[in-house]
Amino acid sequence: MPTPVRFRLLGAVGASRDGTEIELGAPRQRLVLAALLLASGNSATVAQLCEAVWGSCAPRTAGASLRNSVSRLRAALGDDAVFGVDGGYGLAVNDLDLHEARRLADAARDTTNLARRRELLNAACRLWTDEPLAGLGGAFADFQRSRLRDLRLTILENLFAVELRLGAASEVVERLAELCRDNPFREEPHRLLMLALHDCGRDAEALEVYDELRERLNESLGIDPCAAVARLSERILTPAAPMPPPPPAQLPADTGVFTGRERLASQVIAAMGERRKPVVALSGIGGVGKTTLAVHVAHRMRDRFGDGQLFADLRGVEPDLTAPGAVLARFLRAFGVAEAEIPEAADERAALFASIMDDKRVLLLLDNVHDADQIRPLIPATGNGAVLITSRSRLSERDDARHFGVDVLAPAEADTLFRRIVGSKRADADSTATREVVTACGFLPLAVRIAAHRALSRPQWTIAELAARLADQHRRLAELRAGDESVAAAFALSYSQLEDGLATAFRLLTTVELPAFTVTEAATVLRAPAAAAARTLTSLADLGLLDRPEPDRYRFHDLVRLFGSQRADTDEHHEALRRLVRHYLAHTVAAIATAHPEERSRLDKMTHTRLPDVDVADRPAAMDWLNDNVSAVLRVLRQAAREGSAHLGVAAELLYAITYWAWSGVNRQNFVDAASELADAAFARADLFAEARARLALFDCLALWSPHRALPEGLRAKELALKCDDQALHAEACMLLGAALLNTGGEHREEALAYQTQAIAYFGRTPELAGRAAAARAERALTLMAQGDHAAGLAESARAVEELRALDNDGALVRGLYQRGLALRGAGSLGDACAAFRASHKLSRRIRDRPIEMLSLYNLARCYADSAADNQAIVYAEQAVAASIAVADADKQARSLAILGRCLRRCGSTIRGRRCLSEAVDLLNRSDRPDAAELSRQLASELTSSTEDGRPHD
Repeated sequence: MPTPVRFRLLGAVGASRDGTEIELGAPRQRLVLAALLLASGNSATVAQLCEAVWGSCAPRTAGASLRNSVSRLRAALGDDAVFGVDGGYGLAVNDLDLHEARRLADAARDTTNLARRRELLNAACRLWTDEPLAGLGGAFADFQRSRLRDLRLTILENLFAVELRLGAASEVVERLAELCRDNPFREEPHRLLMLALHDCGRDAEALEVYDELRERLNESLGIDPCAAVARLSERILTPAAPMPPPPPAQLPADTGVFTGRERLASQVIAAMGERRKPVVALSGIGGVGKTTLAVHVAHRMRDRFGDGQLFADLRGVEPDLTAPGAVLARFLRAFGVAEAEIPEAADERAALFASIMDDKRVLLLLDNVHDADQIRPLIPATGNGAVLITSRSRLSERDDARHFGVDVLAPAEADTLFRRIVGSKRADADSTATREVVTACGFLPLAVRIAAHRALSRPQWTIAELAARLADQHRRLAELRAGDESVAAAFALSYSQLEDGLATAFRLLTTVELPAFTVTEAATVLRAPAAAAARTLTSLADLGLLDRPEPDRYRFHDLVRLFGSQRADTDEHHEALRRLVRHYLAHTVAAIATAHPEERSRLDKMTHTRLPDVDVADRPAAMDWLNDNVSAVLRVLRQAAREGSAHLGVAAELLYAITYWAWSGVNRQNFVDAASELADAAFARADLFAEARARLALFDCLALWSPHRALPEGLRAKELALKCDDQALHAEACMLLGAALLNTGGEHREEALAYQTQAIAYFGRTPELAGRAAAARAERALTLMAQGDHAAGLAESARAVEELRALDNDGALVRGLYQRGLALRGAGSLGDACAAFRASHKLSRRIRDRPIEMLSLYNLARCYADSAADNQAIVYAEQAVAASIAVADADKQARSLAILGRCLRRCGSTIRGRRCLSEAVDLLNRSDRPDAAELSRQLASELTSSTEDGRPHD
């Protein structure tokens, strides 16, 4: 294995391997390398790299030039060093002087041994060999150079502070004076210089340093020195009365744009005041704003904790967790415990800290906690203080804590946060694009904030341009980064903690685009027992990568799902999707066969995939499963179509199996979208088998609603069925073509009868398809009725019902009874029609067939309204409205409201009747049914005439 490359930024940009310098070429290539080394996660988009190299004046050839630079870097560093990622490039970095400097500084902060601390800080300082990024020009290099200078200054200041505590004041006075001359407005070096001069007995010179600093700050910036410098000057002036150390005030600064969460913040504040020494824990996914909320709450409560506020970042999702002993040492020093008096053992530090805290009202804010074990030594058993904890996982081990889950912002809150950053005027210029941006961010505060800052730093962008960038899922995470902040980096911290098996499970689960999923579905995707899948889901939830909105429902935040799916390879994508499509197909077939046994033979002939046995308890359970899972099935089918899955045949079988739920209008548009996309995908792959089933499903969805649009799909399905020599599919197409042609007008009724006769003949030859033959006969009855041959139509309808009764299957019978009601109504036999619709309604309720239940209620209301039995019509129309809302059928809701409104007005309830008619008009105006526009005009005319004729109002 080759030796890792050692990279350098704290001087001239360079790289070496085994002590041999690597030739990096021209300054532009070194600038690209520097941008990659400084990128969060060591990857950057092409746009970010171009901006680093050329600023805002990138030439048209920038992309090509950048690719050439990357190619030369690959040649110099090795092919594996620079790799392509979504929308840009990544760099494999194992050894970088900047990372080493930060590691040494962190280690120095965590040790209590002053000599060791000095050694570590000196080692960090020595890593700066020259001016950072020496020899590189441009705005990007200048900005990063300034940041790296500031980092070195901070390390130097910490080093001089240690030197002073070790009694080396006289050795560092001159070096501190030089540091002050180089940084005339930086206050910490001046404070250290004053302290060094004071320790050397040179108080007059120390006060002179203070006076000069104060004068310089006043004249140039209009401010006074900070409180720490001012207190030191007072202490030097009054040495006989040393001031006691002030209470620790370690809280990070409160955000200037805290938005929303008022209710949650109030709940947290109330919980922290409920009892003596309360412990409150906030949990949620990375980027959801736990720390922001905790800091905001802590600032609002700081007056209640006059003895101080302590803060520690426990780095719970990073590889190097902060040790409790190191945190205790910092807390003890904050309360004035001398270094020599701090015990070496962590348990002794905890005991000393508990003694100090026993009589004090102190607020502890422990951020980014890994687990309960990490913070147990930091929380005293007694005392008058309070503890506020943030963690990506729920710390279930702490039974004494009040737990609050922090979810994403409400849409209005996310909108407000975005506007506060970019400015209302700019956001209002395109409020639709603003909503699109925050929606693409999943209302995650970190994502919204990053998106807003990107817009703020690029005033030439419109919000619509930002929305367009975020609309592309493949580049959305790459766009959600600004400076050192990145949504992907926030998730990567949790992902990096996953063991191989859990990481694989995370990737597989995120490849499937379900809004929520059960343990059973997860077990299917993972090909694991349910108990093992449940443990996996619990582990992912504990790490803050998964949410559990209901007891047996899990969901990924949209951006977390994107993050995981982008780390899955193509095989993982296809395998997860294949398993889930087969799972849904097996359950759909089993549920339909249980709820509608007459469909079993049809499904056996239509479904050629070998499926595992699935046990469904009874018809109600089958209907519940189908009703509850239609939306999820359609979403998975659309994903299969979009990804061009090799399993389109199974997906098409699943689509056709579940299309029963489309004919009534329930989920119709979702069915149409899924069928259209699957048909197009199958056509593109020349998969005749899949295309035939998808076209037939699409035809079935459209036949009653847009027959003219549906007919080409049905004819194409019939043609494909013949090419595939699939007689069952051909018969289904004929049956549906008959119904569609009937709806296009009288000139096609003979053709419709011919198709229906073909279907009856095919189905009638096979005893197990007798139910399909009877169903085709019921369709033929309606065609005969439309031709005016009422006697033949009613006879055919009665025969269909008899045949369906003989099957002893309620699922088949309920639709036959409904169609019998339609035939009787067409013949003008309203009383007999009502009896048939009441029978279909009663049976549909018993077997939980929601579409037939809704349609039966609607037609009962129609029949009673036509009979002038308005009071009975009102009863059924109200039930029909409720049933149509329950199954999300806006068209039937509108038509039921129209009946209800007309009957109410005839009964004297004018105001309520007008309200129903007005609502019906609104719904019809959004409908795409061919006759919706005409009905809408009629109702609008009735509303106008009722206003003009001055009828009394109720």
